Amino acid sequence: MRKKQDSPVQSKTYTGVKLYRDDIDLILSLFHEYEYTTYISDNEFEFESLNELIDKRGVAPTYFYIKGKDEEHESVSISFEKNRLTINSYSDVKKVAIIIFSQIRDIIESRISKIYIILNPGFYISIIIVVFLFLIALLSLSKERAISMYSLLLPLFALPVLATIISGVYRDNIHRVVILKRKHEGGFWKQNADKIWLLILGGLIGVFIKFILEIVWKAI
Repeated sequence: MRKKQDSPVQSKTYTGVKLYRDDIDLILSLFHEYEYTTYISDNEFEFESLNELIDKRGVAPTYFYIKGKDEEHESVSISFEKNRLTINSYSDVKKVAIIIFSQIRDIIESRISKIYIILNPGFYISIIIVVFLFLIALLSLSKERAISMYSLLLPLFALPVLATIISGVYRDNIHRVVILKRKHEGGFWKQNADKIWLLILGGLIGVFIKFILEIVWKAI
């Protein structure tokens, strides 16, 4: 007789990752390699395969659940929500579940989305604060000079505000932790969207910093 486990031995939640069908297939192959029985389900149905899930819920389901379990009831589960996923392992005997947990964790952590990191509202809020403090510091200058600089900086002040709004919308409504399509599908833009956005954002941030430095230099 074994005591039933109600809480996981290991658990970890991720938000800033992006997985594809290839990654889910790799996770399922791990369960098969260790002879774990695999279950795929959502809040309503249990599916025979990943293809059946896709047929029913599409390539971007808002929630589904994968669980691998052996004959001794050790198990590893991954729950996929719209913009986060959680992996759990339940094991107290053979520790195989902990090994599988570690391998799945490595797969997930290798898929951290760079665009998700860049689109961090906290980063842009800090820029807003810095610009705001700089605007206050300009009050120590002559009134005429301060007004001329305000006319340059106030429109620029809108850029980090806009970036904060965009990053919040992206994280809450656009970003998904899993898309059940293969990474090579969807053409050049789909395959390289993160890199393209990083180049665009990097260029905008560079222009912003250069503009601020030029104004500071003139003020000095």
